Amino acid sequence: MSVMTWLIIFAIGLSFIIILEGTNILLRKAFNVDKVKTGFLKPYKINDQHVKINLIVKFGGGFLSLITFFYVTSQPNLSNYIFFAVMLSWVVAESLINAFYEWKYSSTPRRAFVSLGESFTLTMLVVIVIYFDLLGLLELYINT
Repeated sequence: MSVMTWLIIFAIGLSFIIILEGTNILLRKAFNVDKVKTGFLKPYKINDQHVKINLIVKFGGGFLSLITFFYVTSQPNLSNYIFFAVMLSWVVAESLINAFYEWKYSSTPRRAFVSLGESFTLTMLVVIVIYFDLLGLLELYINT
């Protein structure tokens, strides 16, 4: 892969991070919610049931993503966007679970709106990438 391919991937990833963090900051300020403090590689948890359901969703989504990845790569006529749709649904499911537990069992239920906003923003970003075929830009550089 050429340098231009890596620059496009880096630019798309960096723009995702900037937009998601900006949305997170704006929503936290609007709903007057503190930032969630977790340690490095420590999951955000509200109670034990939340941890169990989150583990089930993470392992189930990871397994389904692997199966989808191998299926899409083995079939020449399938679009790679099916894999992105599965990954997106996995992330949205995790965000919805976090929002539900924040709303029902947390001391700050307004934090659920921040989680829903992050999930909506991520969904819209992926839809924009798919709709405008931004990853199609890479095809020019991968084959050369």
